[in-house]
Amino acid sequence: MEALLFATGVAAWGATRWLVPRSGGARGGAGGGAGAPKRCDACGCSCGGATDFDLDRDARAYVPAGVDIEAAAASLPHASELTERDRALVARAYALRDAHEAPIHSAFNVIAIITCEAPDGSLFTVTGANNETCNIGGSLCAERSALAKLRFHDYDRLVSVHIVTSSPNPVTPGMLCREYLSELAPQSLRVVVHAADACMVTTLGALLPLPPLYAGVRRRDVVGYARRFAQVGEKAEEEGAALLGDGGLSLFRAVVETTTRDARDLLYPLRLAAGVLFDDGSTSTAAQNKMVEYGSTVDPVTKLAQAIEAKAAAGVRPTLVLMADQFGVLHAPWARARSYLYEEDFDDCEVVAHDRDGRLHRVTVATLVPEIPKFDWGGNAL
Repeated sequence: MEALLFATGVAAWGATRWLVPRSGGARGGAGGGAGAPKRCDACGCSCGGATDFDLDRDARAYVPAGVDIEAAAASLPHASELTERDRALVARAYALRDAHEAPIHSAFNVIAIITCEAPDGSLFTVTGANNETCNIGGSLCAERSALAKLRFHDYDRLVSVHIVTSSPNPVTPGMLCREYLSELAPQSLRVVVHAADACMVTTLGALLPLPPLYAGVRRRDVVGYARRFAQVGEKAEEEGAALLGDGGLSLFRAVVETTTRDARDLLYPLRLAAGVLFDDGSTSTAAQNKMVEYGSTVDPVTKLAQAIEAKAAAGVRPTLVLMADQFGVLHAPWARARSYLYEEDFDDCEVVAHDRDGRLHRVTVATLVPEIPKFDWGGNAL
């Protein structure tokens, strides 16, 4: 699979490193070899640990005059646990947060500064803030706001993302942000989330188990890529039979058949469908609805929500969710579906999906959503 697939699988999910105990609540990089730049231990880029980088206009221009970034960096809580570059970027992110009003709908500020490595090995940043509409599902998170700017930049790889919010506790990127990052960044991307009460350093791979399989594959290539993936990867009806069980195998066949209902190939040639198996033995399937505006597309797992909630009201729980393309490749649910299943307390439901190396895994929804808080909706984290 190494010749076909370009990213690491779940074996490299990694672990989150908490610098302070929790209280309560791809693009190709530079190669090695003789004469290669020294790799930075913290982020793996070729900067050699340098602290000089080209700040983007937002990170420079919108910090109020008179703010001493160096002094702020030196006085950060947990500063001794961070690199000099970490401290400089976190301090600048706080200055941006404090200088601007939070969006009116959430009243919650998020600032993300993403560091990128240019082809010549130098570093530059793109900065983003959360932006919202009264249709809250159409809102844009800080990380995606920053990533959109990369359309106008030449870069080799994403190196790190530094995030601060209005919360005294670290708030990790949401599932949509993680999924969007995975389209452009390696699983080794360094993620630094800073807050007054704690700080955490982790990687994208640790935050997004079983990432999207076809990230970075061009539209013109995706059908051929998916077909080859299906040929080389573990087969659901062969190697995956034991993972799926009899009920799961029947559901898998129904899901693949349902992909015929996702027929708007002119919009995008990959077809997706999903199915759910309940503990009473019943099933339900749904196909993706592709829309001209890609962001308005309705993913197939989310479409199962009505069936899942109707069954739950009668005391019947979902036990297995599958999402597959027309070639029989099993995908982990997209970000919105992961969030829905987790936050609506279906996190014990299981999923069978391929990793990027073609191996099949059976995991719980909770496994797919690490480091995301739950709330009792009285305002407190569970």
